[in-house]
Amino acid sequence: MLQAFAIAGYIAVSRLEHFYALALVFGTAYGGVMPLYAVLARDYFGHRILGTIFGAVTMVSSLAMASGPLLGGWLAQNWGWRAVFATSAGIMLALALACWRWLPVPGEQEKGMTPRLLMGWYRDRLMAAGSRPLLIVVCRLPAPSKTSTLSRRAS
Repeated sequence: MLQAFAIAGYIAVSRLEHFYALALVFGTAYGGVMPLYAVLARDYFGHRILGTIFGAVTMVSSLAMASGPLLGGWLAQNWGWRAVFATSAGIMLALALACWRWLPVPGEQEKGMTPRLLMGWYRDRLMAAGSRPLLIVVCRLPAPSKTSTLSRRAS
């Protein structure tokens, strides 16, 4: 979502300093998400097909990066350069809302799923993987109780 709002901000940019500020926000949001790709892929698909999943993600990303300049050029030629950023922001927001609405949370079929419990569960997984630098955001959340369904399931 933060990436989509940063992209939408480019529509109003008129000074170079603003462009760089938005690029910093966008890059920080993108860089903060990338290390979690492996964790999310493992949670949703398991270890057995992790290589296949990364291959599919890379293929779709490559197709998007190859077709993006073509679509962007067409949009800029027909509707101006702001249409490129508006379309990108719209696509990103639509995908974020679709994931929020329809993508199941790992273990959501279990009762008592809350965002705090889920963040604690991911914090435990990252700690187990030795990814301590990634814990800046979730380090203040309490760990899930030993009786929680996610804790029992993970052990």
